[in-house]
Amino acid sequence: MTNEDVPELQSIWDDARRFIERGDYDKAVEIYQYILIRYSDYLITVEHANAYLGDILLTLRQLDTAEEHIKKAINFSPGIRPVYPVLATQVSSDTILFRSSARLHTF
Repeated sequence: MTNEDVPELQSIWDDARRFIERGDYDKAVEIYQYILIRYSDYLITVEHANAYLGDILLTLRQLDTAEEHIKKAINFSPGIRPVYPVLATQVSSDTILFRSSARLHTF
């Protein structure tokens, strides 16, 4: 990462955090998706963006997409961040429960 990238990236992370704090998750999702494209060469940045994106998508109950992003985060450094596998297991369980419940109830 170049020195020019650091201020922009810090600003973007701060914007995403502010959107999350205000409950504007869609805007935060847009920012993390932008980070995944703009900073795709910076693996740590991509790992963290995937993890945060997965967490937000869990909140939005977009379970399949959340699971994809959490698995991507896990693949960057398996075994180093023990929270990711727990999240992935929880997402899979929640997806199964949500789908089972959806079949039983009409929304």
